[in-house]
Amino acid sequence: MKKICLIFLCLMMFFAYMSMGKADETNSPPLLATAYAAGDSHCFVISKAELLNMAGQSVNTVAGGGGYRVRASVHNNNAAPAAGLAIIQVRGGSGATSAGGGRVLGCVGIASDVPVTGSTVSSDFTLPAGMRGEAYVDIFVWDGWDTMAPRAAASQTLSFTITE
Repeated sequence: MKKICLIFLCLMMFFAYMSMGKADETNSPPLLATAYAAGDSHCFVISKAELLNMAGQSVNTVAGGGGYRVRASVHNNNAAPAAGLAIIQVRGGSGATSAGGGRVLGCVGIASDVPVTGSTVSSDFTLPAGMRGEAYVDIFVWDGWDTMAPRAAASQTLSFTITE
């Protein structure tokens, strides 16, 4: 039922945009609806990415050499539990921005079935000693290590300051 409603909504949007001349072949709602029905679209949503200290309290800075936790919610837009591989990556150093660059300071992959009600993913990390500056967190959900096809839009909104 969820997919039927989504397809109907996409068709309505397509016809509304088509009359204004804004529909295109690549991003048209019918093609997106077809991809969704075939299981090829983004089936998860990442939200509530947050930085915590080791006691589980929200923080916005971490000392070089210190430990911290990154936690995020993964919402399942499927009608049944679905497999997903959540990747949490932390970057910093020269050239690091919210969109990429820098060097990887920590990375972990968590593979599991995500229930219809969604799931929380988290991992503990330790920063290298002597670092300072900004660090950026990337959270991805892929279908697996082999194909690495995105199943959610990446979350790259979380950043924090590394202090001495």
